[in-house]
Amino acid sequence: MKNQEQAVSMEQQSRVYKDTDMIDRQLGELSAQYEEQPDNIDLVRRIALLYEQRFQNTEESADIANALNWFTYTSELAKGSDPAVTRKVSDYTLKVKEVRIKELEKFFAEGGDQHPDAAQYQEELEAVRKDRAESLITDARKRVERNPTDLQLRFELGERLLESGNFNDAIPELQKARQNPNARLRAMSLLGKCFILKGMYDMAATQLENASAEMVAMDAVKKDTLYELALLYERMNQRDKYIKCVKDIAEVDYTYKDVAQRIERFYTDGNA
Repeated sequence: MKNQEQAVSMEQQSRVYKDTDMIDRQLGELSAQYEEQPDNIDLVRRIALLYEQRFQNTEESADIANALNWFTYTSELAKGSDPAVTRKVSDYTLKVKEVRIKELEKFFAEGGDQHPDAAQYQEELEAVRKDRAESLITDARKRVERNPTDLQLRFELGERLLESGNFNDAIPELQKARQNPNARLRAMSLLGKCFILKGMYDMAATQLENASAEMVAMDAVKKDTLYELALLYERMNQRDKYIKCVKDIAEVDYTYKDVAQRIERFYTDGNA
C-alpha cells in the first residue's frame, strides 16, 4: 500500500512538472510575440491565463504575482470594460496577500521565530493580515453599495467587520441580515459573538439562545453556536445551562473542541 501511494505521488509530481514545462514553453513563445505586439489584448490575456495555470500547479507566490500583473495589464488595455478580467484582478489582489500570509505562517510554524529577522517578518505578517482584512471590508462595502437590498451581501459585510474587530459597524449589518432566511441563523450567531465581545452578555445570550432553538440539525453552525453559548453561560456563572450546552454537543460529537475535557471535568468534580 505504501509503495502504491508513493507511486501515485510520484506520478502526480511528474504530471505537474510536465504541465509546468509545457506552460513555460508556451510562455516563452508568447513572450517573443509580446515583444512585437505589447498592446495586443488577446495575447496579454493568454499570458495572464498561463500564469494563472502555472500557479494552480505550483502554488508559488511568484506565479500568482505574475498572474495579477498580467491581468491588471489586460484590464488596462480593455479600459476596465471586461468584468471577468476586473474580477480576476480583484480576486488575485487578495490571493497574493493570502499566499504571503501562508508563507509567513509556515515560516514561523517551522521555527522562524528563531531567525535573526523574526521581528521584521512578524511585523510583515501582521501588516499583510491587516491589509487583507481591510481589502475584504472595502470589497464587501462596494458590493453592498451597488446592491443595498441584497441581505446576503449585508451578512458578508457584517462577518468581515466582525473579523476585523469593528463590532459597532458589524451589528447593524448582521441585524439586517437576519431578515434573509438563508443567512438568518448564522447572522444571529455572529450577533451573539459581537455582543459577547462588547461585554453585553444578556443580549448575547438572547441571540445565541434564539439561534440555537431555530437550528434543527446539529451541524457545524449549531455546534459552534452552542459552544459559544456554553462559554457565555460559564462566564455568567449559570452552571446548569452551561453543562447542558456542553452535553448537547457531546451527545453528537464528543471530539468537538475541548468538549470531552469539559464533560469529564464536570463528572470528575462530582457534579453528575
